[in-house]
Amino acid sequence: MPNPPLGVPTDIEFSMVPVRSFTEATGGRLFKFNGEVVVRIDGDSSGVFSVSSLETDRLVRDPELPPGSPPVWTTIDTVQGTGPINTRAAEALLIIVGFACPDTEQTAFSARL
Repeated sequence: MPNPPLGVPTDIEFSMVPVRSFTEATGGRLFKFNGEVVVRIDGDSSGVFSVSSLETDRLVRDPELPPGSPPVWTTIDTVQGTGPINTRAAEALLIIVGFACPDTEQTAFSARL
């Protein structure tokens, strides 16, 4: 039986955000790494993006589900901000990114994690 999907996109995109408002979105990826991770945002020349929090997840068998049920994603650790977060025993990293839409004529903003 295949593993369930992570349930979040690998790319974070914001659209139709009202001017002078703040919103958050979550993205994530599977990984194979054992150590601490710190996240940063590059290319945000307007200063509109921020890392709100990080979460590490792993697949585990839910003891309340019937035998043979597929594993479910379970949170291992969370930290506020950019980290560091320990990835030991984790299989996925989720990143919650904030976007503060300024009052400007600029219609597109981009950055990379």
